[in-house]
Amino acid sequence: MHKIRYTTILLLVVFCIIPIVSILMLNHLTLMEALNKMGSGNLGDAVEILRIEKHENADDIIGAVKSLKSSIAIYTDIEQEYGTIRYIYFNKSYINLPMKKGRFFKATDFKKDNYVCVIGKDRVNETYNKDNKQFININGKDYQVIGVLGYEKETIYDSYVFINMSTVDLKDARVFIFDYLEKIDPDIISAEIKKYYVDNGLIINELAKAAEFSEMVMPKIVTARWFILLLTACFLCLILISIRWIEQQKRDLVINRIVGATKIDIGLTIFLKYFLIFLMSVIVGLIYCYVIYPAYGIQLVKGYLISDLFIAGFLLWSIYYILRAPIEEVIKQ
Repeated sequence: MHKIRYTTILLLVVFCIIPIVSILMLNHLTLMEALNKMGSGNLGDAVEILRIEKHENADDIIGAVKSLKSSIAIYTDIEQEYGTIRYIYFNKSYINLPMKKGRFFKATDFKKDNYVCVIGKDRVNETYNKDNKQFININGKDYQVIGVLGYEKETIYDSYVFINMSTVDLKDARVFIFDYLEKIDPDIISAEIKKYYVDNGLIINELAKAAEFSEMVMPKIVTARWFILLLTACFLCLILISIRWIEQQKRDLVINRIVGATKIDIGLTIFLKYFLIFLMSVIVGLIYCYVIYPAYGIQLVKGYLISDLFIAGFLLWSIYYILRAPIEEVIKQ
């Protein structure tokens, strides 16, 4: 019984390690891509700059992005004495950025009464504490700092303050940058955005448009190679431990067959034990992802769906292995 309990714990640990390793490597890959693009100031796969006039408030501007299914960010920059203020909004998720503290925005942060911001590391000296929270005053308004951007080396964003666009009226802003964050046809999305503004009585002029930015292909390939090797090693450990786990339970399950358990009962027993371990790992992975890397929730779920194929195959093998084992030989062991 002690060995079975030990193997079960080990199996659970390996199951929990796989999603965490996946999230960490995904974070590393996207961070490399973001650092490569930081020099341009635009982080999407394509960018478009529009001059927009006759808007009354931020809702007139971000409404075009809200209505789209593709992942898009919109922002406008205001240059100030100590750095740049970037009013930003995105509808789904944003590219991964290097954080020294806290986190970047989530799509759920963009509410009118949610005065939050993310600052570059060079702006920390402007912050102050109030009610055990960190704040910075921008244009006479206190904004809570939810994250501090920064990397070991200097980046263009070290002197930036990113502010929830929904909290300002933007009447005086004219130039807006659209980052297309997915590998989609920017012309199609651009046409939808422009149509939205025209239909709502706004005046627009296209100032610039750029296609895909260059990427650090070789570093990503090298990192991906190590990621695949690491993930393969984890799955090999999972297979070996699972085989040992099934082997240790074989005698008990065969005894259940002797006392009248049907093949369905045996299969259901194996399934429930394996499912509980998998469910525990899903909970651990989702909590870890939500707290540390909330932007990767969808990718983690997709990863688990792919893992289901592996688990289903192994479960079928396990049930077949147990049921085909001769009762006499197992009892003698």
